[in-house]
Amino acid sequence: MVRNFWISSLTLVFTVLSCCFVTTTFAQKSEILLSRIYPFAPKLLHHPPSPFLKGKPYYLELYVEIPEDSLESVTIFFKSDTSADYQEIPMEKYRGIYRFKYDPLEHQGDEISYFFVVSTKSHRLYATPLDTKWRIAPVQLNPVDPVKYYQRRKNK
Repeated sequence: MVRNFWISSLTLVFTVLSCCFVTTTFAQKSEILLSRIYPFAPKLLHHPPSPFLKGKPYYLELYVEIPEDSLESVTIFFKSDTSADYQEIPMEKYRGIYRFKYDPLEHQGDEISYFFVVSTKSHRLYATPLDTKWRIAPVQLNPVDPVKYYQRRKNK
């Protein structure tokens, strides 16, 4: 009888704790990440694609100079203007560079926004790109019509 009481009490406590701490939505998580201050991380390098042509798939790449055995995760938070919240997407490592394939057929919209977060096993968080106050400043890209882009380039 006493044993069953303790088991049911522990089950209740676990349920309450899991409801409070585990159920963070992507929107809440991205808002928390966007509001915090990050340490300077010269170990992360990303260059947005330029030109960013409409209808063409791209790899959004991140070079991470943190030892592989120290990494917990490398993640991109990505959204288009047609989605309300950022999606948290784990990145794949390919030939030493982490990358995410942006495909305009899968991610509809006229503008995309993204940022990267790297988590280490020692519970450190690094992010890029950062603004002058060390907060995340998401990259925002507007796809350019390829015909117009090459016409402008030709006329220069």
